[in-house]
Amino acid sequence: MEKPAKPEIPALFFALFAALHLVAFSCCISAEFRKAQEKDLTVEGTLCSLPRKPAFGLGLAALVCLSLAQIFGTSLAVVWLRLPKVTHRYPIVSLAVSWVSFGVASVLLGAGTSMNNEQKYGRGWLDGRCYLVRRGVYASAGLLAVLCAAPLVRFVVPTVGFRRPPTVPDEIVSSSF
Repeated sequence: MEKPAKPEIPALFFALFAALHLVAFSCCISAEFRKAQEKDLTVEGTLCSLPRKPAFGLGLAALVCLSLAQIFGTSLAVVWLRLPKVTHRYPIVSLAVSWVSFGVASVLLGAGTSMNNEQKYGRGWLDGRCYLVRRGVYASAGLLAVLCAAPLVRFVVPTVGFRRPPTVPDEIVSSSF
C-alpha cells in the first residue's frame, strides 16, 4: 500500500517565510532605538510638536512583513492540515497562539508607528496632545513576532521539499572501471 504523497513546497518558500519574520524582528528592534525621544518634543505654551522619526518607516515595514509572513505561514498550515490522518487538535491551538500573538504585535506596532509620525502643533496624536512611545513597545512587538513565527514553523518545515541529488547505484559505478 502506497503512502499518500505529502505536498512539497520548494525550499525558497521556507526561506521567504523565515526572511519576512527576520526582517520584521530586525525592524522592530531597530525602531526601538530610532523612536521619538523626549528631547525631540517641542512645547510652546499648551501646544506641542514632534518631528517624524525613522521608527515610523521601520514600524511600517515591520507591520507589512509580519502581516505577509502570517498570511503565508497560515496558508502553508492549511496545506498541512489537509493531509490525511492529521489530528487537528494541536495544530489549531498552534494557529490560535500564532494569530493572538500576531494581533497583539500588530496593535503595538500600529500604535507605536502612528505615534512616530509627525505630530504638528495643536494637532498632536490624539486630542491635540503629543505622545511618545514607551520604552520596550517595539522590542515587545519584535518578541511577539518571533512568538508568532514559532508555531507556524511546525507547519512550514514538513511541507518544504528539499530536493536531494539522485544517487548512483553501486553496480553502475563498479562496472564502469
